[in-house]
Parts: sequence; structure tokens; C-alpha cells
Amino acid sequence: RGPGGCTARSVKQAWRAQLKVQAGVARLDQLLPPGWAKEERPTYSLWRGPTGKTVNSIRKAWAIHRGGPAASRCDQALPPGWSKEAVPLAGGRRRLRLVGPEGRVVNSIKRAWRVHGGGGGVGA
Repeated sequence: RGPGGCTARSVKQAWRAQLKVQAGVARLDQLLPPGWAKEERPTYSLWRGPTGKTVNSIRKAWAIHRGGPAASRCDQALPPGWSKEAVPLAGGRRRLRLVGPEGRVVNSIKRAWRVHGGGGGVGA
């Protein structure tokens, strides 16, 4: 037995047990990044971030929160003067809507860059 009566068989298991005790939770999937919420569906779960972005795993939620690779696609820079908003759909889902300075509306960051200056965006 380890400290506090821990019966972990590995360092990883002991680390997880310690995290649960410190956070006061029964399962590690309850440890969400700040501003994230878990949504239970009939056969699966989703995690919704403060920006409305949904992911299907805690790891992806933490990667987006930390600004890692999972965040790069959904949080790409918009062209100057463009704004991003989430439009609610029936069933609780949302879709991306981008509005340009002249009022032009598009539904993808790639299209916004094309309208803005004839290309650019992700690799430019």
C-alpha cells in the first residue's frame, strides 16, 4: 500500500488516483478544462467549450484549451474586419457563420479568406 492506503499497480494508476482525490471527483472524465461542459446523449457524450465548439473526448477538449494541434483548425485567424458567430440549429447543434465588413456572409474560414483577398488562409 502506498501513501493514504493507495493500492495502485503502476505509477500512472497512482497518479490518476491522486488527481481524483485532489479534485474531489470519482472519475477523471469529470476533470474538464475551465468553461467546458459535458453533454450526455443517448449513446455517447460530447464536451462543449466556451466558444461553442464540441468535441468527442476529454483529450481533445484539453488540447483545444491548451492551444494544441486540435485547436488549430477551429480557431484559425479570420481576415481583418470579419466576425464569427454560432447559429443555433434545431436539435441543439450550431453552425459557423462568418460576417464580413461589407455584410457578406459565408460559412467557412477558407471562404472568408477567398472573399477577403482572393486566397490565403490556412497556409498563407
